[in-house]
Amino acid sequence: MSRAPKDDADESVTTRFVKTTPPPPPRTRQDTVVDDRPGAAGAAPHASGQSVGDDTTVDAVPTAPGGSSSEPGAKIDTLEDLDEALEELRQRARARIGEVLAGRYELRNVLGTGGAGAVFAAYDRELGERVAVKLLHAALAKNAEHIARFEREARAASEIGHPSVVEVRTVVRHHGELFMVLELLDGEALFYPIAERRLSLGDVYEVGRQLLGALDAAHAHGIIHRDVKPENVFLCREPSGALTVKLLDFGIAKMLRRDVASTFSTLEGMVVGTPQYMSPQMCSGEPANPGADIWAAGAVLFHALTGQPPYDDDHIGRLLIKIVSEPAPLIRELRPDLPETLSAAIDRALHRDPKERWTTAREFADALAASARTGRRSGS
Repeated sequence: MSRAPKDDADESVTTRFVKTTPPPPPRTRQDTVVDDRPGAAGAAPHASGQSVGDDTTVDAVPTAPGGSSSEPGAKIDTLEDLDEALEELRQRARARIGEVLAGRYELRNVLGTGGAGAVFAAYDRELGERVAVKLLHAALAKNAEHIARFEREARAASEIGHPSVVEVRTVVRHHGELFMVLELLDGEALFYPIAERRLSLGDVYEVGRQLLGALDAAHAHGIIHRDVKPENVFLCREPSGALTVKLLDFGIAKMLRRDVASTFSTLEGMVVGTPQYMSPQMCSGEPANPGADIWAAGAVLFHALTGQPPYDDDHIGRLLIKIVSEPAPLIRELRPDLPETLSAAIDRALHRDPKERWTTAREFADALAASARTGRRSGS
């Protein structure tokens, strides 16, 4: 694999960075093209994937395709390295299509893969309905830390109980395997309409409203998501054109309540998340707080409106250093046509100083709502 040259500063940051996610391949919204709906042709990629989102947060990947190292924290220097490692994991997941888990859940299609596991479209033979199954890799299902993280995700989503948070129905242990059963969503991850420039300004306002509503509910339950990104924001469009937004993947969420802090604490100084959407404080390994999710939501909306995240670099270490040391670009430098109130709301969310950001997700949502109502544009 090609690796970008590293200086000492990059090395010190990269070795602490243990979880990252590359953008999913733009060529298709699903890893396989099998359509298991009655009467479907099943021979061409779907225009809209049915998914609970790509589970591509990496914490245990081979150091190279076919390599032997699969320990958590295996160092990956570039997003290209990660994409190669994830492709091997996708191939492993595809080999499991057709299996029946616990005598009940028939795996029919791969929806997403990552270092922690794979997500499948499945058929519940007992209830006669289509569901999603998120399966933890067998090796990780023997590891107490990964089991705790997996169960934490299910608990977090269930406790929040918000219409914009994906529904987790059950967690199943069977013959050494651990998986959760979730609602199967019909739509696509936010990444795709961003990449294809298919979002209207009204769509972005609605995505922001529902995403921040989900985060506000999570924070009210003492839960910080810590991995808000376009791949974890899922869009379901109704025939009327209305959007329903679902926030996915609470796998690295942090619970702030004292009764769970000792069980679900993260190692101090460990950097977790997806680099392009991580706040400067998270990039520095500081403890996460609601401000991290507010920053990430701002980064997602910045990406949705401009077609690019506020920070980017092929090399993970350099990317982290940029986020920590450089102010975020002002969104109006890229989109001068946007309403001033919208630009100001997003710029505030992306402020390097947490004290200068929105205090709560609700405040941020209220600012977006006010902007949507006024629709003021510069020069108008």
